[in-house]
Amino acid sequence: SSGINAEYGVNLETWSIKSDQRIPEACEIPIICKPTKFPRNLHIDNWFDLETSELGANFKVDQDRATESSDAEFSSVRGLLTWSNREDFKLCCSINAVISGRALTAISLTPTFRKDVWEYAVYRYQHKLFIDQRVKKHNEAQFESQSNDHEKTFGRWGKKFEDIMRHGDDQNDCYRGEDVDVRVNRVVTIGSHSILTNSKVSCQYSNDNYKNKLNGYIELKTHNELQNWHQKKSFCQFKCQKVWARSALLGLQTVYFGLRSRDGQLREVRRHTSDDLAELGRNYWRPHQMLSFVDELFDWLAEFTVEGLTYTMKSLN
Repeated sequence: SSGINAEYGVNLETWSIKSDQRIPEACEIPIICKPTKFPRNLHIDNWFDLETSELGANFKVDQDRATESSDAEFSSVRGLLTWSNREDFKLCCSINAVISGRALTAISLTPTFRKDVWEYAVYRYQHKLFIDQRVKKHNEAQFESQSNDHEKTFGRWGKKFEDIMRHGDDQNDCYRGEDVDVRVNRVVTIGSHSILTNSKVSCQYSNDNYKNKLNGYIELKTHNELQNWHQKKSFCQFKCQKVWARSALLGLQTVYFGLRSRDGQLREVRRHTSDDLAELGRNYWRPHQMLSFVDELFDWLAEFTVEGLTYTMKSLN
């Protein structure tokens, strides 16, 4: 992708919902096994059984950490620092070094997603900028958990879709719950800034030419069926941009979309590259605008933040 330079090699960090260990352990990235039989049911019939099991309890803990960031120890920046310390990885000590996890995606979307309000903590230490989720108050987290029922449903359908894409036509309607959260930790250059960040990898190709290599890693996403002009426009304008921001910024080139009906039936699977996504969204957004905004914002933060102080940075709609 133009404007992005991936400087260093790929290193893997894996969080498994099957354990409650605080230090992630490496595991094999699942191999893609694309199904050929449709439709497929995305509902998880045994979800309530999972929630009462040890696996389900760990899954709920994992979700809470990822979405609420109630404990700073499990923030995305903490995960990056845990990995860098263990691997004895040294980020360059220039004034333009940035450590940012999920915040990088949200920030890059700001020029066109003005209604998506975000808020992050910014800390400057030893010439580096740390940008992380703001720790939410209990009442804020409780309100969000009550107001996101639809998102929870779509999230469960997404988990089932990942399950299907890892087992193909051998997958039955029972959710196996074999989730792992595999993330690529990588240093990328945007403008003058070296950024240590990460992104999720859902699975990979089995071919030896691609296995355990960046161009063989795959992201999986679900979306409504594209049956009319409005749905196609929404897909190109919003979904493609969000997925591009999450994958292309890390150099991930391949995304499979599971197109689902309103009642949670998987109807079709489509493959796109990050270049495809940019082409589909060309009438609505431009990658260079997103990258320029990130570069200019980090320039501003490097110039006006003070060493040792913590700031709150938020977007306004």
